[in-house]
Amino acid sequence: YGLEFATPIPWLPQPPTKAARPSAAVALARIFATRLMRAQMIRIMADRMLTHPTGQIAHRKAGRQMRMRAAASAWRHRAVVLSLVLAGALCGCSRTAVTVHSALLRLRVGEYQISPESVRIDAGLIRIELTDDGVLAHQVAVAGGRSGSFYEVTSTVFPGHTTLTEPFTIAPGQYRLYDPGANYADLGAYGTLTVLAR
Repeated sequence: YGLEFATPIPWLPQPPTKAARPSAAVALARIFATRLMRAQMIRIMADRMLTHPTGQIAHRKAGRQMRMRAAASAWRHRAVVLSLVLAGALCGCSRTAVTVHSALLRLRVGEYQISPESVRIDAGLIRIELTDDGVLAHQVAVAGGRSGSFYEVTSTVFPGHTTLTEPFTIAPGQYRLYDPGANYADLGAYGTLTVLAR
């Protein structure tokens, strides 16, 4: 393109680098087979590529330390998984089930849940009062029944505010409560509505 530089860029050829020893390839294969972390790979490779006589001693020592760290890490991982399983078992899955004895269904919604998650209500004329406990705008849809379509959708409610639907009639059956906005239902903002025959 006709570009000219005012100052030439100095360039000098570099001498060829020393080739890595064959044991480096073996060490790499071993590293990838054991799925070590990047920092561990660098430590092992640095010891493997040493050319002085103490390199082999350093490598054996590093290998022993690495195996001890890997064993300790595995035990820590098992302990964390076990504690999470126990915590989940002790908390009772945190599902809240409520039976509503009036025509007003009060729900609370946030980014990750609708509360209560499981509701039983009598069939007939009902209203939904929705309060937004999240930091984003939300709404709740009632879907399902035999057709699988929407029964009712609340208006959008902003954080800290409450909305109330117009009365609507709902037949006995199992319905899904969920937040139809964005991907809130995928994040946990859903529940079930069981409508009981009177």
